[in-house]
Amino acid sequence: MQLMPVVMQHYQVKDPYDPVTNIRAGVQYMVNLLEEFSGDLTLALAAYNAGPTAVRRYRGVPPFAETQAFILRVSDLFHSLEPRPRMVHLAMNSGGGERGAPADSRPMSFSGSPRSFFLWLNKMRPENREALVQ
Repeated sequence: MQLMPVVMQHYQVKDPYDPVTNIRAGVQYMVNLLEEFSGDLTLALAAYNAGPTAVRRYRGVPPFAETQAFILRVSDLFHSLEPRPRMVHLAMNSGGGERGAPADSRPMSFSGSPRSFFLWLNKMRPENREALVQ
């Protein structure tokens, strides 16, 4: 995932080329954007690409060709995958351990569409949301 410097700093990403750290921060950022924009995938994607400040300033999708093309590309891909069930294996952090080493890491699985996965993440308590996609 492409993480801008301010996002890397917010999610304490030291090495954006480390896949586990990168994906963890990118997924958490997307979940936070979905929360901020009340589950509106289009606005969350616009905020991911142009920044949440631009989405708030324009009160919707900014009139940037790059952002509009990004939303279309990602939405098309997202919806093309949606009908196909997916299995995602997760190790959930229930907190309490030292940073980076979950105290109670237990295997879980999720089966469903990408939209269902984001909705599932959104329903979790924030302290339990940190997930490692294996």
